[in-house]
Amino acid sequence: MRVAVTGANGHVGANVVRDLLAHGFAVRALCLHGSERSALAGLDVEVAEIDILHPESLDAAFRAVDAVIHLAAKISIQGDRDGSVMCTNMEGARNVARACLARDVAKLVHVSSLHAFKFSPADHEVNETAPAADHTCFAYDRSKAAGEDEILAAVREEGLDATILNPTGILGPHDYVNSRGGGMLRSFYRGQFSALIDAGFDWVDVRDVAGAIRQTMHGGRAGERYLISGRWASIKELADLCEDVTGTRRRRVVLPWWTALLGLPAAQLQSLMAKEPPLFTYESLMILRGSNKNCSSDKARREIDYAPRPLDETVRDTYEWSRAHGHV
Repeated sequence: MRVAVTGANGHVGANVVRDLLAHGFAVRALCLHGSERSALAGLDVEVAEIDILHPESLDAAFRAVDAVIHLAAKISIQGDRDGSVMCTNMEGARNVARACLARDVAKLVHVSSLHAFKFSPADHEVNETAPAADHTCFAYDRSKAAGEDEILAAVREEGLDATILNPTGILGPHDYVNSRGGGMLRSFYRGQFSALIDAGFDWVDVRDVAGAIRQTMHGGRAGERYLISGRWASIKELADLCEDVTGTRRRRVVLPWWTALLGLPAAQLQSLMAKEPPLFTYESLMILRGSNKNCSSDKARREIDYAPRPLDETVRDTYEWSRAHGHV
């Protein structure tokens, strides 16, 4: 079975490709022109260049494949001033769906995000019945919800066999792109940050997400969403788990989340001077403040045999990978 994977060189993509190869699939790894591809080095895959905003490139990339896993997206915690976030995440999803239909691809797995849902910390539980992100939500959230709408429209109107997955906060090894979650863990491994905010999130192992994607190709129902969660943990607990695996301890103070707002101007200035993304933004702080401790993956457990591993295993394995690759 040949599977095409968009965004194959990203954090999730690197793990999805490895998971597919380990289970005997032939993989066509699709990457944006000029993008970094160290995540695919040495792997027995067919690499091709695409741009999900250029349908003609998808038409060629989806030729003679049995399934498509759509991972390519644009993540933002700084709004969408130039419209590229919405364009990539909505129009890109539309183009992928149309290309799958044109090439008679048997199955599409669209990997969205928890952020496509609208919820609050006070909700009893967050699951697939939560309303979609709307105009009151951040730009990235709206873009992910809009992308799902494009996929579901193709299911309803064109008969596309497509399933949507909604992972929570992703952590784990094979993080060649230094994702935000990976960067946070590396900082904790190095003993950085003497002050943390009193907040947290639901964290899921990237390898469990990859396994859920593979399972969805066979067991996921068309037009359905599956929330792929792990376990909620505070930033302090995550830092403690990192120190458990490194064997070092650092005295830290936990501050109310709002105190980080006072440091926003300094964080933005440092970002400009270093010409790097800011360590945190107003949006990222609001995401942590608004997290819900009860993200349910019960549906995925029932229908696609999803079974997440313990968070401490994720932290330990990520450290071992990071150390082996010279990141810590």
